Amino acid sequence: LCGGIYFGVKYRNYIGLRLEGTLGSVRGYDSILPPNDSQERFLRNLSYRSKIVELSLIAEFHPIEAFTENRDPLISPYLLGGIGFFHFNPQANLNGAWINLQPLSTEGQGFAEYPDRKVYSLNQFNIPLGLGARYNISDLINVKLEFQYRFLFTDYLDDVSTKYIDPALFSKYYSGADLQNALLLNDRSKPGAQTAHIDGI
Repeated sequence: LCGGIYFGVKYRNYIGLRLEGTLGSVRGYDSILPPNDSQERFLRNLSYRSKIVELSLIAEFHPIEAFTENRDPLISPYLLGGIGFFHFNPQANLNGAWINLQPLSTEGQGFAEYPDRKVYSLNQFNIPLGLGARYNISDLINVKLEFQYRFLFTDYLDDVSTKYIDPALFSKYYSGADLQNALLLNDRSKPGAQTAHIDGI
């Protein structure tokens, strides 16, 4: 679920621009998959949640108003696109507590032994694209039905992108609770699982 608010302006009813703020979250659990139908993912046993805060600037284009003389149709389909900036924070539940995964470098991000795996930023840009339809109830009230797809520039929304690392390396970079959490959350797979992450959940 997500919720948001926006402020918008329109030019001659066919071009609109809006500044939109959205709060939401995504989550996933391998444990709910049928073991026989999704064996690899079930054995992988990953789970996560990631709260998201987004600010986006989105343009709307209403073709009926643009290409006809009808400036106020009852139903107006439209296209939309823009740019967004969002903050996310993947977490895993460990003994009833939600642990932030990015600081633990569960796939060796930032470790000298994995120079190609950079520490990912929790603040990212995206590109929202979509389509919608506006229904005018009255001169003052309308209802919109909208579908948006967001193109992301990060593969770490769930902290999963590549392969597991040698768990012995964590003691080189962490100690105390961070070391314990990294060792427990790095590889949560059940016996018989492959030793590599499957991208995404």
